[in-house]
Amino acid sequence: MQLESLRLARNGKYTNNPGQLEGEITFENPKGKVQIILDDETCHKVLMLCAEGLVATAQTVAKDLTAEIINSATKVLAAPHE
Repeated sequence: MQLESLRLARNGKYTNNPGQLEGEITFENPKGKVQIILDDETCHKVLMLCAEGLVATAQTVAKDLTAEIINSATKVLAAPHE
C-alpha cells in the first residue's frame, strides 16, 4: 500500500465540533483504496510526530547557520584591513 493523501484540518466555528481537528489518510494499492478517518486525538498524535521532526530540523538549521556566521566572521576579522 502506498500513501495517497494525508489531510488534517481544524473544524470551523459552524461545525459540529468547532475548533477540533479532523482528518483522513488514504492509502492505495492495485486492488483499491483504504481511507482512515482521524479524530481530534489522533490528529494531535500525528502533529506531535511532525513537531518532533520540525524541532530537530530547526536545531540542525540553527547550528549550520551559526557555524556559517562564525566562519564568515572569522574570515572577515582575519582579512587585512585597509
